[in-house]
Amino acid sequence: MNHLAPLEPLEPLDPARTALVLIDLQRGIAAAPTAPLTAAQVIAYSHRLVDACREAGVLVVLVRVTPSPDGRDALHPPVDAPVTWQGSRPADFAEIVPELGPAPGDVFVTKRQWGAFYGTELDLQLRRRGITTIVLGGISTDIGVESTARDAYERGYAQIFAADAMAARSADNHAHTVTQVFPRIGRVRTTDEILAALAGHETGSAGSGGAVDTSREAGACTPTSARRPRARAADERETPGVRASRPLVPAAHPGRALSPAMYTREPGPHRLEAQDAALSRRRSGVRIPLGLLSLPLRGRGAKNGRAGDDRATARLDATRAAREVTHVALYPG
Repeated sequence: MNHLAPLEPLEPLDPARTALVLIDLQRGIAAAPTAPLTAAQVIAYSHRLVDACREAGVLVVLVRVTPSPDGRDALHPPVDAPVTWQGSRPADFAEIVPELGPAPGDVFVTKRQWGAFYGTELDLQLRRRGITTIVLGGISTDIGVESTARDAYERGYAQIFAADAMAARSADNHAHTVTQVFPRIGRVRTTDEILAALAGHETGSAGSGGAVDTSREAGACTPTSARRPRARAADERETPGVRASRPLVPAAHPGRALSPAMYTREPGPHRLEAQDAALSRRRSGVRIPLGLLSLPLRGRGAKNGRAGDDRATARLDATRAAREVTHVALYPG
């Protein structure tokens, strides 16, 4: 399998949600031999990525590895193949190679082990900026880059591996990681493919003429009446035996301003008509179905009947007046 062979094209990359993370491209690491590409070639590809990302507004993260001056925060577990240095580390061991900058706005991360997430603020810096996709490169493919990639995968980041912007100490080590590990935790692409995806987002944004899709916002501002089923008309009748729900309307309080707390249920014109009919039948001696009355009518004898009728009439008139005041308050003019 040729790990540089074109695969499915990348979707356009959103600069606001993408970060370029380059691992250990520093003087002390780049000075050692690498394969299948030389360190100079890796730096040249990385330089192209860095320039394009900075121009597009993509976050650039430069990661370096170095122990503290006393070396006490370095890892020292017993291993079969320990890494040894010939002599002492040079003073510029941890300096980022000059071809990559640095530039204002870049984020620097110093790690004390292979992976760039453990014991650093890398995850915090990415999440606080809303980053969801990482473009990864650096040296060495199977050590610092792979360790960081595994941690990023477990944290849910989408990853794109720039296969020609990384190298290892041997071609076999590089090929194993790129062909066997990376395809299972991300997507392996070339620098040219990544730059095309980045340019694709810019082209798409320019082609839209700067227009913003406001359909979501417009939907949020759509009046309730436009999104909900039509309310029943005022002259529609209730189904007998079924209690219908009516919209809440503010009750009238003479001398007081209407407030959201002053809400009650409107009786509806058909209920008032039923009250009128019931009151007329009462005066004419017709038995009144109690289910039609929303206002109690007291007084059933000859002595109290007229007084009860007068109270019912007064309450009916007050209800009509309240509805008129409410209508004026809600629909002035």
